[in-house]
Amino acid sequence: WWMLCILLYVALRFLHLDFGFDGVSSLIHDVVVATGLMCLTKRPIDLLGITALLTIAGYSINDTIVIYDRVRENMRLSRKANLAEIINLSVNQCLGRTLLTSLTVMLTLLALFQFGGTMLHDFSFCLLVGMVSGVYSTVYIASALVISWRGFGKKAATA
Repeated sequence: WWMLCILLYVALRFLHLDFGFDGVSSLIHDVVVATGLMCLTKRPIDLLGITALLTIAGYSINDTIVIYDRVRENMRLSRKANLAEIINLSVNQCLGRTLLTSLTVMLTLLALFQFGGTMLHDFSFCLLVGMVSGVYSTVYIASALVISWRGFGKKAATA
C-alpha cells in the first residue's frame, strides 16, 4: 500500500508516471539486496532488521527524489537538450552531494558496526549494505530506467 502511495506521489510531483515507477523500482531493488545479503549471511531479520530495511527505503527514495528534482530543474533550463543529456548532467551535479552524504553515513555505520555490540551489529550491517546499494541504484538504475522507459514509449509509438 505504501509503495503505491510513493509511486503516486513521485509520479504526480514530476508529472510523469515513469519517474514514479523507476523510483519505486530502485527502492525495491535496495530493500531486496539488503534482505538477500542478510539471508545469505544468516543474519536474523528481526525488529531491528525491519527498522533497517525501512530506513533504507526512506534513504533510497529521498536520494532518488533529489536527483529527479535536479532533472526537473534542468529540463526547464535547457529545453533543447534531450532527456539522456539532462539526466547525465543532473546526476553529475548531484554526485558530489550523494557521495559526501553517503560516505558520512557509512563512516558512522562502520563505527556502529565495529563498536556497537551484538545488538546493533546486524542492524548496522543491513544499513551498510543498503547504503551501498542505495547509492548504486540511485545513480545507475533509477536514472537509466527513466531513459529506458521514455525510449521504449517512443519506439512503441512509431511502430
